[in-house]
Amino acid sequence: MITLFSKVAKAAERVLTILSTGLLTVIMIVIFGDVVGRRFGMPIPISYEVTQIAMGLMVYSGLPLVIAKREQVAIDLLTNVMPRGTEKILRVTFDAVGVLAGAVWAWQLHVQATKLDRYNTKFMFLQYDVAPVVEIMAVGCALGVVAYFALLVSSLSTLVTAEGRR
Repeated sequence: MITLFSKVAKAAERVLTILSTGLLTVIMIVIFGDVVGRRFGMPIPISYEVTQIAMGLMVYSGLPLVIAKREQVAIDLLTNVMPRGTEKILRVTFDAVGVLAGAVWAWQLHVQATKLDRYNTKFMFLQYDVAPVVEIMAVGCALGVVAYFALLVSSLSTLVTAEGRR
């Protein structure tokens, strides 16, 4: 079971990494083309919307990767002065908060996508529906919740194991 989970996690990591890298490449190419085009009086009219879409998708496709590797920004000013065992308790607490906050965030993105779909909101130049893009962002956020939940289970097992050794 664990090997199946790790194989799925590795495959998801590869797919999300390729997706994020591809989206960043699209952003760079579009912005470069727009800047050069503006120099010659021929800007790319859809560059702002393509950049918006690609940036949103890139952030939310990279979110599960950052969470799973614990590479998010963390401020550890107080952990150096706290007792030793507190760090594990804080990790469990932050992982639990991450699961709850991420679940609410993903749910609210889904609610927003539903509203955008109901009102038939489209991008101005592309004339593409906004709702599917926001729904994909909600899925990325939900994958981040899954990553946080896996970290929470791992943190809890480490905490319980450490408590059992005392």
